[in-house]
Amino acid sequence: MYSPIIEKKYSDLHTKEKKCICDWIQGQYDKYDAIEGKYSGDKYSDSIFQDAEELFGLSHDELSVIWMKQYDYK
Repeated sequence: MYSPIIEKKYSDLHTKEKKCICDWIQGQYDKYDAIEGKYSGDKYSDSIFQDAEELFGLSHDELSVIWMKQYDYK
């Protein structure tokens, strides 16, 4: 999978792009919850964030900050 966000530096990301990242991460949590048939909590966080690092070209720390501020992007 490819995301044009990978071509940008963290410091150049706009609010819309950060929201897109948060939506993707939330979608992954929702997918794993559906697979489990229940709320899976943080069970898959490492896998989700590792995939996000590859997809968006951002570090774990950068993604964590974006995710932590997800409600700022609404």
